[in-house]
Amino acid sequence: MRSRERGFSIVEVLVALLLTAIAFSGIVMTAVTAMRANAKGQRVSAATGLARAKLEKLRTISHSDTAWTVGTPVEPQLNGAGVVAAPGIFTRRWTVEPNWDNRPRLSRVTVVVAWQDAIERSVTLSSLYWDRPAPFRAASTWSRRPPPPAVSSSAGHRCRVIPRPSSAVPMRW
Repeated sequence: MRSRERGFSIVEVLVALLLTAIAFSGIVMTAVTAMRANAKGQRVSAATGLARAKLEKLRTISHSDTAWTVGTPVEPQLNGAGVVAAPGIFTRRWTVEPNWDNRPRLSRVTVVVAWQDAIERSVTLSSLYWDRPAPFRAASTWSRRPPPPAVSSSAGHRCRVIPRPSSAVPMRW
């Protein structure tokens, strides 16, 4: 006698659950990998920002400042904003090499920002700085001339009218 019952057998349900579990585990692994890559990217970005900030600070201060001393100064336990904090994971150190490449007044600054994940990671940035003496300027060169007048054209674009010197020879077309 034939059964007229309709539906799925237990084997069909188990196979469907197995395939769903395999697909779901693939999605979960992809999400976990994406979150790890995002966290690593945030740390690399923060470390690069810390290194760039130190290079910019060293660029703006005088070369006679103590930060320009030869050696390897260290700033431990920095957070992503560059502030010393108890749970800070970054360590920033920089090295100043004066007379780089046998050129007087040329210094090479290398900044290394390191942190510890599963392994120690770091970002290294280097820059060259030229120690230029302050230029001599006469007092009259510090005054600024006003900019030439601006005129709007019919198309809405701004253009400058540059007056011709009175001694200029007119051009013939």
